[in-house]
Amino acid sequence: MNCKFCGAEILFIETAKGGKMPCEARKIQVWRTDKGKITACNDRGETFKCSTESSPFVASEYAYPVHWQNCTGQKNNL
Repeated sequence: MNCKFCGAEILFIETAKGGKMPCEARKIQVWRTDKGKITACNDRGETFKCSTESSPFVASEYAYPVHWQNCTGQKNNL
């Protein structure tokens, strides 16, 4: 599926609360941190703040970045 605002390839992941979160179509390696500047969603539907910079004592995982934080087209439609 493609984003209707910017045309990027996206997918929708069902969140733990039953909603649909638009995410980038590729997973990236992330480290969970409350101070992270990225919001991501994993295959279990958990949405969390994270960073792409390694963090000591925190295990990394692969997750989908939430699309709205990178969507260039949506900013033009607000």
